[in-house]
Amino acid sequence: MSPEFRPNTPEDNNESTIDQTTLFKKDDDGNLLPIVSQDTIAPSWRELIDKTKEVGLEFLGKNVISIYVTGSVARGVPDGKSSDLDMFAIVHEGISHDDEIQLEEKVKELSDKEINFHAIPVTRLFGDKPKPRMQFIIKLLGTPVHGENLGDLLPDWKTDINTARALTEDIEKHIEKIKKALEETEDGEEVAHLGRKIMKKFIRQAFYHAMIERGVYTSSFETAYVLCSQVYPEKKELLRQAYSICTHPANDKETVIALINSIGPWVIEETNKLWENN
Repeated sequence: MSPEFRPNTPEDNNESTIDQTTLFKKDDDGNLLPIVSQDTIAPSWRELIDKTKEVGLEFLGKNVISIYVTGSVARGVPDGKSSDLDMFAIVHEGISHDDEIQLEEKVKELSDKEINFHAIPVTRLFGDKPKPRMQFIIKLLGTPVHGENLGDLLPDWKTDINTARALTEDIEKHIEKIKKALEETEDGEEVAHLGRKIMKKFIRQAFYHAMIERGVYTSSFETAYVLCSQVYPEKKELLRQAYSICTHPANDKETVIALINSIGPWVIEETNKLWENN
């Protein structure tokens, strides 16, 4: 079973306050070991996971190789108020955009909780141009609920710059997309959702430098925040504000946009540093 989880808080800023159970263990060669398994899946979500899996199997048929669950539900630490269900199928051949939309609509009908379910072609894991980020997710952050575990066939990962580069996202593109969506909406709930989404990406992106410096990896958003605050004490207040938006989403878009404009350029700069002297 998964260990009891105690979330960190904005006041946690010392090594001793980090929930050690959220840090990934390593093997004797320094390779990160998975933190999820069938046993860590949150029991209260199993019924919805099974229903989502069945929808995926029915829609995708023999195209399916494996189906995975990931995220906080897979780790056994979902937030009852804001957690969503993250699942995906590894398929022999990719599906069309229209089919993706149709599959998305079918899983939405299962629950009022947000369900993310995508079909990922196996070529993103193996072949001439695999996607390292997806390899990392399969290897360490996801557990199969159908089919074989492809993680055993994938490369190992360490807390180094290669992993950081593999995991970084195009944060400028995310900022542009989120700001555009914010400008077009007057829905307070949508503003809160968008704000939480981009602030989590900011903290996660900044964490990769902390990962290298401290030699640890965590999939816990709270622990990532604490480690970022330690490694970037001069940015502690901005990080605190971003964390606050995540835990207590703001429905005032001017507040959210102002914080994006304050913290975004710094996160972009730190991300670019990972690729210097590439």
